[in-house]
Amino acid sequence: MAIMDWVKAHPYASAAIVVGGGYVALRILSGGGSSSAADDTGALSAYYSAQAAEDTNGAQVQLAQIQANAASTIATTQANASTTNNTTWANADVAETASNNATTQAVAPYSAYTALIAGLSSVAGQTQTTTSSSGGFFGLGKSSKTTTSSTAAAKTAAQELADLENELFHAGS
Repeated sequence: MAIMDWVKAHPYASAAIVVGGGYVALRILSGGGSSSAADDTGALSAYYSAQAAEDTNGAQVQLAQIQANAASTIATTQANASTTNNTTWANADVAETASNNATTQAVAPYSAYTALIAGLSSVAGQTQTTTSSSGGFFGLGKSSKTTTSSTAAAKTAAQELADLENELFHAGS
């Protein structure tokens, strides 16, 4: 792997080594070189040099295509993730709104009871105070008595609260 990294980092030197190696192999295979082989060597050298340059350019074009594809894939992934994130939050908002609406509808019947209970409670707490006294004989044996009792309205309100409690909390039992 280290050789390929060096080749990628030094494309012209790599091409020269390939061309030089080809030249040496050609000289060995051709029997040490004759005058006609020397003429052919220049053409072969040019051919291999052009081939190496073409391979280098092809590798650079391929690398540029890979980088462009990678950038495009990253951009698409980011856009899809953003869309998915936005959709998830939009669905969560819809679900939250539906939940709030359902809660409001479920609690609505009890709002009327809240006002009724508050009114009955204030009336149920009303009391009246009665004081009676007896004079006795010349002030002797004089007595007074104070009595606190619920008003008629308070008794009625207390009974209505009890009925309401049975209706709301003990209806199924």
